[in-house]
Amino acid sequence: MKLVIRYNSLGIETINLEPGTYEIGRGSENAIHINHPSIRRQHGKLSFINQSWVYEDGETLRIQTLDNTAPIFLSNEIEMATEAYTLSEETREFSSLGGVSRKNRRTFLALLCVGVFFFLTGLGYFLIKNSRRHSDPNQLLADVRSKIVEFEKIKNPQAIDDYKKYGGFRDEDFRENMGFCTGFFVAPNVVLTASHCLWGSDFLDIQTSFELRTFDGKHFKPVRVLGFDPIRDFLFLELEGAESYGHLDFANDFKIGQTVYTLGNAHGQGIAIREGIMANETADLNDPSIKYIRYSAGASPGNSGGPLLDSEGHIVALVFAATGAENYNLGTSCHDLKEGFKKFVANREPQEISVVVKRLFNFNLNTFMQKQMLPFLPDYNEYPEINQLASQVELTFQVPMEFASIGQLVLTEIQEKSSQALAEIEKKMLEDKQVILDWNSFLSAKTPVILPSQFDSSQNSFYQSNGRYFMKVAGFLDSPSRKDFKAYVEQFDKENKFDFQSYGMNIEYAKPESDTGKPQYMPNNPNKNKNSIDELAQGNLYSQLLLGKKLDDEDLMAVFLKNYFGQEGVLSGTYSAFIRPQAYKSFTLHSLERAPQVENVKDGLGRSWKRFMFQLFDQIYLAVYCVSLPEGTQCVARVFPIENADRRQFVEANFRQHILAHFFENPFFWSPTDLLAFLKSPAKEGLSSFRGINFVEQGSVYAVTLEPFGISFEVPKNAQGVRLQNGLFLNQEKQNVWTGFGAEWILAGKDPKVCGFLVEPDGSQSIYVLNYQRDLLKRRKLKEENKKEETPQYWTHAYKTPKGEKVTLVGYCAPLRENPIEIGAFYVDLKKAKPFTGRYKVLK
Repeated sequence: MKLVIRYNSLGIETINLEPGTYEIGRGSENAIHINHPSIRRQHGKLSFINQSWVYEDGETLRIQTLDNTAPIFLSNEIEMATEAYTLSEETREFSSLGGVSRKNRRTFLALLCVGVFFFLTGLGYFLIKNSRRHSDPNQLLADVRSKIVEFEKIKNPQAIDDYKKYGGFRDEDFRENMGFCTGFFVAPNVVLTASHCLWGSDFLDIQTSFELRTFDGKHFKPVRVLGFDPIRDFLFLELEGAESYGHLDFANDFKIGQTVYTLGNAHGQGIAIREGIMANETADLNDPSIKYIRYSAGASPGNSGGPLLDSEGHIVALVFAATGAENYNLGTSCHDLKEGFKKFVANREPQEISVVVKRLFNFNLNTFMQKQMLPFLPDYNEYPEINQLASQVELTFQVPMEFASIGQLVLTEIQEKSSQALAEIEKKMLEDKQVILDWNSFLSAKTPVILPSQFDSSQNSFYQSNGRYFMKVAGFLDSPSRKDFKAYVEQFDKENKFDFQSYGMNIEYAKPESDTGKPQYMPNNPNKNKNSIDELAQGNLYSQLLLGKKLDDEDLMAVFLKNYFGQEGVLSGTYSAFIRPQAYKSFTLHSLERAPQVENVKDGLGRSWKRFMFQLFDQIYLAVYCVSLPEGTQCVARVFPIENADRRQFVEANFRQHILAHFFENPFFWSPTDLLAFLKSPAKEGLSSFRGINFVEQGSVYAVTLEPFGISFEVPKNAQGVRLQNGLFLNQEKQNVWTGFGAEWILAGKDPKVCGFLVEPDGSQSIYVLNYQRDLLKRRKLKEENKKEETPQYWTHAYKTPKGEKVTLVGYCAPLRENPIEIGAFYVDLKKAKPFTGRYKVLK
C-alpha cells in the first residue's frame, strides 16, 4: 500500500508500506516520522490485520480502518490516506474545472504551482524551525510531562492528630502532600525509578507508604517489583490501569558535550526541568567494570529516579545521585537501562538477583549491622579479616515480587544472611580469645569466674523505709567493653586481683509514692534535665524497678509512664515530613493516652517479658519490656524510630535477641517470703540471676544450695532481706555454667549488719570482700604508719568440690552504719567485718 501523509488536505509525503505494524509519531525512532507540533512523540500505530489496514490512536485507543473511501485525521492539520483515495479526490477536483477555458485553465494551474512552491518552502522552514524547538526546555517538558510520575508519601491521619494533640500544631501547619522521588513510564504500566527510592542504599530503609502521582493528579499504587539492580541503582515497578499515559524511549547512544535535561520532583516540590551537558562517562571506583554517566544538569533530593533526556526527549540516563556544589552528578546510562529492560520487563519469567553487600553504593559495614540492631562492635574494626568476612554477605532475591510483601521478603533474606555472618564473626573472635557481646566470652582459664555484681563502691549504700533496708542502686547490669576487660586482665597479671566490674543502669532509690509503701527505682536526674526521645532511642536502656507491682497489674504502665515523663516531661522533635518548615518545633510530651499493643516475648537468654508497644506520630514506637522479679516488676524502655512495619519487626526482634539479652539482673536483697514464692513460680525461668542456685525453707533456717559446687549452707530465719550472688564459672570440664557463688543477707535490729557466705574458686581472686582485705594488707605493708588501720576479718575454709575443683569458702558479717554525709543513708563498713562461721554440708 502507498500511504500519503497530508497537511491541510495537501499531500506532502508518500510512503510504500509492506504488510506489518508501523509506529507513528513525532519521535525520530518511529517508522512513520511526522515532524509536526500537533503530532505526539508516540502518536499511534498502523497495522495490517485480516487483510485490512487498521489505525490505533495511542492516547484515546480509538481504532479506525484505513481504506480508499476517506482519510484518517491524526490532528486538525495532519491526516493520512491511501494513494488511491488521494488520486480519486484530485481527479474529482480537477474534473470540476471542465467548464473553464483552456487559457484560463493554464493560468489556474500556473498559479496553483506557484502557490504549492511557496507553501512547501514555508512548510520546510516551519519544520526546520520546529525541529530546533525540541531543544526548548518548555516544549520538551510539555512533550514528556505526561510520562513522568512523582513519588508521594501517604499521609498518616493518626500521626497528624498526634501532632495536633501533643505538639499544638494547627491544620495550616501541614502540607497537603510530600514528594520524595521521581519515576517515568518506559512501557505500558511499567515505571522505571532508582532502586534506593524503594529500599535505600542498603535495603534497610524500606519505603512502601507511598503512591505514584501522574501529571493529571491520579494516584497509583505499585503492584509488583519486576526487577532491579542496586549497584546501578535502577528498579522497574509495575502498576495497574495506567496504560494511557504513553512512555519514554531509550536513546540509541549519547556523546560527550551534548545538551541534556534532568526532569524530576526536585525537593519534593513538583516536576522541574534543568539543562546541562553530558560531562563524561566514569568508572565506579570500587568496580571499574561498571560505568556511570556524569552530567552538569542540576539534580536535587527528589530527582532520584527521574530521567536524564536528550533534546529529542529520549532517555540518556537515570538520575540517582547528586554532588551538590560540584554540579557533577551521577546517572545510570541508557545502555545499562536497556539491558535491564530486556531482562526484567520484556521477560517477566521468575529469575534470581544476587548482590554482595560490599558492592552496594556507599556501603558501610558498621552501619549495615547496627541498623539491624546486630552487635557489630567497634572493636571488630581492628580485625580486617572480620570486616572482609561480613562484607562478603551475598543477598539473593526472587523477582518479580509482589509489592505488598517486599518488606518481609527482602528483610527476611537480609536477616538470615546477616545473622549467619554475625555467627561466623563471633566464632572467629572467640577462637582468637576475644570478647564479644556475650557474657560467656569473658570466661577463660585465666578468668574462670565472672561475678557481675558485688559490694563495690556502687553497691555499698542503703536507705531505710518503714523499718526495712533497701539498696540505693538496683536494676540491670551491662558488661564492660573489650578495652576495659583487657585492663582488668592486665591488672590481674600485675596485682593478682581480678577486680571485675559491670556497668550499672544508674537507677536509684526514690521515696515511696505508690500504695505499695515500697520505694521505686528509676534513673537519677539531679539537674532535672528533660529526656529526649532521640536520646532514649540509643545508648543505655531506660529502666525502672517497681517494687510491689505485679506484671499483670492494670496500672503497671500508668505508674511506669508517670515516672517516665516525670514533672519535666520528655522532649520531642518534629518528625513528620508533612510539617511545613516554618512550623517545625520541639515540644514536650507529658503523657501517652493511646493504649499499647501488648505481647509476651522472649529474649536471647530465654527470659520472658511482657512487651507494651506504644505508637506515636509517624515513626516513633516506644517499647516497654517488663519482667517479673521476686518483689516487683522490672521494666526497661527503648524507642524505635522506624516507620516501616516489617523492618521494625526485624529490628525489635534483633534487639531482644542480642541487646536486651546482654543485660544481667543486678542481685537485690529480696524479702525471704517473696523470694521463696517467686522461686516456686514459672516466672523465674530464664532469669540468669537464679540459675544454678536454690533457696528453700528448712525448719528454723533457710537453706541455699550451690549445685555446681556441691554444697548447701544456712541463712538465719530472721534475715530481713536475702541477696543470691550469681555469676559464670568455667568448671573442671571447661564448660561455661551459670551458678550461685553464695548469698548475702541483712540482719536488722539495734545493730544492723550484712552477712555473707561466698565461694571463691582458687586462683580466681574474684570475691570483692577478700580483695578488699588483700588491698588493705598491701597498703599496710607499703606504709608503716598505717599499721593500726583496721583490717576486716573473715572465716575462710579450703574446700574441694565433688568434681575436684579447689575453692575457698568465706563467711563474714559487717556493720550497717549511718552515712554521716547523707541523711537517711547507710553503708556496709567492711573494715569492721568479723568472721561468720558458715554452717554448710556437702551434697550427696
